[in-house]
This record gives sequence, structure tokens and C-alpha cells, in this order.
Amino acid sequence: QQGQRPDRGTSRALEDGASPTLRDLTEVLHFALGDGRIWLNDQRMVLMQSLVLGRLRAEIIDAFGFETARAIFMRVGFMQGVRDAELISQRFPQDDLTRALAAGPRVHTLEGFVKVTTKHFEFDRTKGTYY
Repeated sequence: QQGQRPDRGTSRALEDGASPTLRDLTEVLHFALGDGRIWLNDQRMVLMQSLVLGRLRAEIIDAFGFETARAIFMRVGFMQGVRDAELISQRFPQDDLTRALAAGPRVHTLEGFVKVTTKHFEFDRTKGTYY
């Protein structure tokens, strides 16, 4: 049925240049120099030196211990993924969940965390599996 997302999908079904591309994403990145803010669509972003972020990580580990720090960073990472997914679904709405899931690594790349190269992914919403 038109308008419904498929229950299953795989990265093999993607064509090159599936939206949103990195170019599409950079078009919604704005530096508001007048008020000192950075926006990715409607989400405020922060540009931070990775060395400083690494120091913050070390301080959290020292203060709370490795296991608690790991739990904190897992929750922060999860929230980052949730917000990235909100960006994709709001700014680039589409019925194809395969394309939407493929957009996540592109956002991660744009945000400067890592250059992601997806080798393969697949999902089955009925089974609740996402790999």
C-alpha cells in the first residue's frame, strides 16, 4: 500500500544518491554568526574541539568509574541517535524506512563523529531486528 513503510528492508535495495545525501544535509546546516549559534535544521549544535571532548570523557571516567561512565555515554549516544532520527524524519520525510535508516550514518559523518562506510544493513520490524 502506498504511504506505508515496508516491514523489511536491506541496504542492497538502496540506489546511489538516495536522499538525504550529505549535500542535502549540509544545506540545512547554518552558522548564525549574529547570535553565535549553529543549527542543523531546527536543532542547535555545538562545535567543540575533539581534544576537549576527550578530556571531558576522561574526567567523567575518573569521577564516576568506567562502568558508570560507559552507561552515561550509552544514554547520551542513544539520545544523539534519537535526535538525529527526528531530524531525518522531520526534514526529509519519506515512506521508505530503508532510506531513513541509511541517513543515520550520513548525519553521524556530518556531525564529525566518524566517517561511516555502511557495508550492509537489514531490518525486519515485525521481528524487531535491526542489523
